[in-house]
Amino acid sequence: MAKSSKRSPQNAAVNQRAVSPDQRARSPNAFSSNRAASPPGENYGQSLGMAGAAAMNMNGVNGTVGRAASPQGTYYAQSTPSAAPNGYTHGGTKGGSTGNVAGDLLRELRDKDVEVEAMKKKEAWMKAALAKATRSGFVYADPDELGPNAEDDDIDGRKISEMVINLKHLKAKLQASVVEQAKQASDRISEAEKMRSSAMQEAAYYRAKLAALEASSLPEASRLDRDRIVELERQLTMANEFRGEQERKFQELSESVALQTALFEQAEARAEEASKRADMLTEAHDRSAQQQSSLRERHSAMEATIRDQSDKILTQASTIEQIEADNMKLQAQFDELSHTRDQHVRALEQARSALQTASGRAEEVDTKYQRAQEQIGQLEGDIAELRGELEQRNGEVDNARARIVELEDAWAKSREEADNFRALTTGSLGELLDTHRDLKSDEDRAARGHAEKVHAMEGEITRIRDMLKDTSRRADDLQSELSRERQKIRDLELDSLALRSQMVGLRAQLSSSLAESGRLRKELAVKEVELRDRTHEQSSLGVRLDMLRNYLAEQGIVEGQDLKSGRVSPTRIAELEDQITETTRLQQRTERDLQKVLQQKRDAEARVESLTSEVVQLQNSPQPNGVDVNAETRAHEAEKKLEETESTYKARLAQLEDDYQLAVHYVKGTEKMMRKMKDELTKQKTLNQNLQSELEGRSDPGSRIRALNGRGTPSSESSDAHEVLRNQLIDAQRQVQRLNGDNRELRLRIDTLERDLEHMRDNVIASQRESDERLSRIEELEQDVERLQNSLVIARGGHDETLLEQLSNENTSLKRENEQLSHKIGLLLEVDQPSFGARPISGISERRVSTSSSENAMAFEHLSSELDDWQRQLASSMSSRRPIADFESSPLGHNRNRSRP
Repeated sequence: MAKSSKRSPQNAAVNQRAVSPDQRARSPNAFSSNRAASPPGENYGQSLGMAGAAAMNMNGVNGTVGRAASPQGTYYAQSTPSAAPNGYTHGGTKGGSTGNVAGDLLRELRDKDVEVEAMKKKEAWMKAALAKATRSGFVYADPDELGPNAEDDDIDGRKISEMVINLKHLKAKLQASVVEQAKQASDRISEAEKMRSSAMQEAAYYRAKLAALEASSLPEASRLDRDRIVELERQLTMANEFRGEQERKFQELSESVALQTALFEQAEARAEEASKRADMLTEAHDRSAQQQSSLRERHSAMEATIRDQSDKILTQASTIEQIEADNMKLQAQFDELSHTRDQHVRALEQARSALQTASGRAEEVDTKYQRAQEQIGQLEGDIAELRGELEQRNGEVDNARARIVELEDAWAKSREEADNFRALTTGSLGELLDTHRDLKSDEDRAARGHAEKVHAMEGEITRIRDMLKDTSRRADDLQSELSRERQKIRDLELDSLALRSQMVGLRAQLSSSLAESGRLRKELAVKEVELRDRTHEQSSLGVRLDMLRNYLAEQGIVEGQDLKSGRVSPTRIAELEDQITETTRLQQRTERDLQKVLQQKRDAEARVESLTSEVVQLQNSPQPNGVDVNAETRAHEAEKKLEETESTYKARLAQLEDDYQLAVHYVKGTEKMMRKMKDELTKQKTLNQNLQSELEGRSDPGSRIRALNGRGTPSSESSDAHEVLRNQLIDAQRQVQRLNGDNRELRLRIDTLERDLEHMRDNVIASQRESDERLSRIEELEQDVERLQNSLVIARGGHDETLLEQLSNENTSLKRENEQLSHKIGLLLEVDQPSFGARPISGISERRVSTSSSENAMAFEHLSSELDDWQRQLASSMSSRRPIADFESSPLGHNRNRSRP
């Protein structure tokens, strides 16, 4: 309704400009009607009455308020209060006044609604009248003259819309206040009815008693007293029962509040314990962060040392390779010289063996010669003895002498051969041996330096191997120690989990104990309520017994002291005392069990705290294994990098979403403006065509009249009509010129807006390119993330696969959202802008026809200002956009220039 009222003044103002001043003066103003007036008719009063009755029924204020019926007693008067003709009781004056106030308020609201409906009808009538005037040929008046009136009409429209909204709020407030007052009035009326009924009962009782006493009817008076006593006892019993029920409910609520308080205190204790544990974990995390930073520093130093050692090892390896190459070259030369030496040695050995053979033969010949000389001496000594045999053996001697001569010749030849061999050994063979000896001495001297170098390198390599073996041994020891510590930590974690499960069980037992205690307390409260009810019953019976005793005493049947000796049964009292004792004992036993459970809980919590402190100490103890520390460092770095990547993705997605929303808002506003301008152009084109057809229609009858009269000069009436038409034509030409000027301005603005739109599209394309680059960067980061995830899995031994899967899923979802945003931006860029080249050419000017009025120009200025605001917002967002380098982490070794399709 507010929306329609908001639109109607604008339409009325636009349509009012189409009428002439005379018609606007003669036509009634849509907004100058008397607001207090209402349309006549019988249905109005009837609708008011029906609305008031419906509102009173809805609010609970009925015309005939239901009252409690009077009890049918023997002594009550059978009379009911009279009712007024309109249905209201005479005693309910407050209810009647409240109903009148509600009726007045509803009547005023109905008047306001009727005024609004009348305004709507008049507005519809004004629209119809303006449309008819427009069809009749009336044109818009000068906007300069109509400017203040249009502003006044707009102000009136705004005032009316504000008034309607205020009336709606006032109606809602009044309805709420009426409902509240009706409820209060209904409560007061019900209380007054109860008091009235009780007062009527009292009055009826005293009236009946007075009538009985006046009639001197004592039995009737005593019967009335008895009936009254019975009724009062019944009311007292009902009141006691209601009070007992209220006390029981109050006791139950108190017990439940106590139970909830205990549970709340336990929850607060658990929350406090959780906060303490969180503080301890925070401190442990801080200590671990400090240790991690120190370990990172040590790791950096060790990496630098390792790099230096690696450089040195590489240098030594290259030196060793050079020395090995030289050694191989020298070894080849040595092998060649050794082969030559072996050849010479073999020749020398052959010569030496030949010399030894010759020497052996010479020695043998010498020995044979000596033996021959000895034989000769023996033979010469035996000559005397063997003179006789000399003749016999002269032949033998001759033979022997011939043999000796031969042996001497052989010995001489052997001597000559030995001299030749001696000359050989002392000559060229000696020189050869000396040369070989010199070469051998030179080879030993050359190989001695290389052998020293090789020996030094072998010693260094041996030391490095020893160091490597020592480091490997220490690493194995540390690894075994680390495995033992991890096993201990696992055992402690298992113990802590077992203790936590025990704590959970103890807490469950505690909760069940508390629930059991609550249940027992509720049972105790029920028993107490039953005891209280029995006590109330006993007291009520005592009261009735006293009343009966007094009545009997008054009647003279028994004496007053005869029945006073009756008391409560002692067996009942003993039973109640036993029940109270049993309940107290059960409550004490439950409290002792509760204390035991609380003690067990405290012990378990102390044990858990001690185990937690031990785990924290083990975690805070320095890790001896450098490999594990490195793995933990890589794991933390990977987690940090994943968090940074996730935050980067979220920031970039938020920025892309903002840019997309801004671009969509800009395009929607542009399309809306284009549609509005197109509608205005269509309207102005239709108006111009109507004016042109009207001018042609008015010019044709005059020419026909001149043709029929046979005169070329027009009459006075025709001259006046022609003058009027000429003035209208001049006005139309002026208006067309003014519209052409407006069209030129609008065309310039449209061109400016098109350029701005192109610039915005360029910006969107640049942002898309930037998003493509970021997507390529995201792909690279995803590869880094996958590599870090693999290293994290390797470092942690596959214990955090669930966390990695969650992170990978989040990365996948962020990637999918980014792709969706890129697709949306692409669709936004593919939206075709509305074309302006298909406009017809005007018959007066050579420019395109654009029949927008000054109001359209004002609307266009407003829209252009909005477009400027949107452009400034987009420019500010583009200037405040973070560069790509802010989202990038450490630079990578390669750059990828491809973009995602």
